[in-house]
Amino acid sequence: NYPGLLDPALLSRLSEFRFFVNGPETNEDYTRLLRIELREALSIGYASLTNQDLEVLGKISRNHNLSGRDVHLVCSKVMAMAKSFEIPEAVYRAGYEERQAGVARLAGRIDFDMVCTLVREQREVSEGYGRRVPVKA
Repeated sequence: NYPGLLDPALLSRLSEFRFFVNGPETNEDYTRLLRIELREALSIGYASLTNQDLEVLGKISRNHNLSGRDVHLVCSKVMAMAKSFEIPEAVYRAGYEERQAGVARLAGRIDFDMVCTLVREQREVSEGYGRRVPVKA
């Protein structure tokens, strides 16, 4: 995406060859990409998604013909939403265990429905920018 940052000699060599890097193609590819992109949110507990949720989201992403970049953008939005919650002052004053429980309640609010909505919105954005996105049967 940034050819100006490449060494001119390398850039001239790359222009001699054409190569194509496939993005996700199967449901499993999309599911794997979602797991990779959301691993931090899942491991910390910011997102409450099961393996089955991720598989369904992978299938939905494939059916909407999202690119790998689209999936990355969806996951970036999930991470931004997960990290942007306000901790009430009362939680700061509480004891250690109460603080942990309070933060856990606030943090685990990203769920399956929210991510589905983001996937659908990303498809609409992709279509809006002129990229034709056929729905796979």
